[in-house]
Amino acid sequence: MSAAHGRRGLPPESETDDLAPLSAPSAARRGAVVESDSAASTSSGRARRGLPVEEPRGGDEPSRSAWLAIAGLGVALALLIGVLYIVVGGRDSSAEPSPTTSPTGTLSASPAPSGSPSSSASPSMSSSPTAPTSPSPSPSPSASPTPTVDPALLTLNGMELRIPEGWELYADETIQDNRRLVRLMDPATDVRVQAVTLPEVAPELDEACMDLMADHRGLYDDVAESLAVDVPVTGAGAGVACSFTGTRASDGQPGKVEFTVLRRESDGHSLIFRDTIPGGIADDAPARQQLFTAECAAATSFGLTVDQCVATPGQADG
Repeated sequence: MSAAHGRRGLPPESETDDLAPLSAPSAARRGAVVESDSAASTSSGRARRGLPVEEPRGGDEPSRSAWLAIAGLGVALALLIGVLYIVVGGRDSSAEPSPTTSPTGTLSASPAPSGSPSSSASPSMSSSPTAPTSPSPSPSPSASPTPTVDPALLTLNGMELRIPEGWELYADETIQDNRRLVRLMDPATDVRVQAVTLPEVAPELDEACMDLMADHRGLYDDVAESLAVDVPVTGAGAGVACSFTGTRASDGQPGKVEFTVLRRESDGHSLIFRDTIPGGIADDAPARQQLFTAECAAATSFGLTVDQCVATPGQADG
């Protein structure tokens, strides 16, 4: 009756260990001293299984294995941390230096040719085309007008007069109707020539020649004039010449002054020469020869050819 009541009064099995309810009543019934839960559990277990009691050596093994497990766990954690540091840290370091350490890193060396050499190669490609373009200015000197410019060739309103070798241009001025007038001289002999083209002169060429001689004779003393003579020309035009002798009042130098007037029928313009020949200069002197050649070439450039230039190219008209 009491035993039955005791079995019904047990606490539920879920609240206590399976072995604890069995060991506590047995000890109370036998009058034994109650031990700790661990001793009671072990004694009751040995009593149930009939195993011999072992020394406490077996109880130390769990603590040692626990320490070994803890130590192994620590080593594993250290290895894990090391692996993570290598993987994560190495990836960050390789990603960070890529823009800055591109010249030094082996992996960044492959992008470096695509980035930096591309920009450096672009100037090299642009500079290589510029080298071939440099010879392009070389044709410009050949096309420049410098070779065509002849300082010894003077252009006077539709006529060209070449300065003879050794002669000097001592006057270059503009007169009526914007006409260019030049004066040349041979320093060795003082042989001189004045050349100009005029749009209008007197209707009769001999009268025009005499008018020019009258305007200039006032600079000379003891003047002796000659009559105007025709200058035969080839082409549509005509020519006359006249002269006088005397002593130049400025320096007392005796000499001869000759005028030649050539008219072009196409526009009525006239080419006029005034030659000053100091006394004592022979007709075949080199200065007279140079003067004659220059005037013949000028008449040809004006559109008229003096017949005497072709027949006897050694003596000036007049």
